[in-house]
Amino acid sequence: MRGESGSDGRPVTAGVDDSPSAEAVLTEAFEAARSRGVPVGIVHSYLPPIPLWLTPAVNPGDVATPETDAYERDRLEERLAPWRGKYRDVPVEVVVTHESIAAALVEASRRAQLVVVGSRGHGAVTGALLGSTGLQLLHHAHCPVLISRHAVESGA
Repeated sequence: MRGESGSDGRPVTAGVDDSPSAEAVLTEAFEAARSRGVPVGIVHSYLPPIPLWLTPAVNPGDVATPETDAYERDRLEERLAPWRGKYRDVPVEVVVTHESIAAALVEASRRAQLVVVGSRGHGAVTGALLGSTGLQLLHHAHCPVLISRHAVESGA
């Protein structure tokens, strides 16, 4: 197991996106936080809209987009509302960032006791592989990492 573990008050951190796997990630993160008696930190990353002519010269993390940030935060809070209701005893800290999700979670792992992310793998072969975020975390996280897998129903 990578990094230090323990129930010392550090939060459980979860990377959340708009994929179906986010529900499983939230379940794992809230359950882990509740069982440890610590807050859950939710990290959501998105790339702000940047005019094409600025793309090569501008780092997305440096772009100030307060309206879009507020919109993304509101969407995330709406998604978290049922979880806040179900886990009233678990404090929630929310971070919305323009950094890559892998970089944001590696940084958050410095202050966390566990990082939870999903896997977007589908099918027998792809489902056995990790996504780039999970792989980056397994190599660089400063605490244990839980890769939450969820069953995807096929349309057949």
